[in-house]
Amino acid sequence: HLTPTPKQPYLQLDPVSHRVNATGGCNILFGTYKIAGNKIEFSSIASTLMACQNGMALDQKMASMLPLAKSYKVDK
Repeated sequence: HLTPTPKQPYLQLDPVSHRVNATGGCNILFGTYKIAGNKIEFSSIASTLMACQNGMALDQKMASMLPLAKSYKVDK
C-alpha cells in the first residue's frame, strides 16, 4: 500500500532535547545533533519505513546527507 499524499518537507531541531526530526515528503527522519558555534553534527539518523508515491528519494538523500553536515548558517 502506497501513501498517496506526501508531507511538506521540513527539518526541525529541538534545542532542549537536541533531537532532529525531518522529512523529504514521505518518511519521518529522526536522530540527534550537537552544535558548537556554527558547527553542527548529526548522529543516530533513522527513519520510518513507509512506501510513498512521492518523497522517498528526498527522504533517502536527506538521511544520507545529514550525517555529512559540518556547519550551518541561519538566513533571516
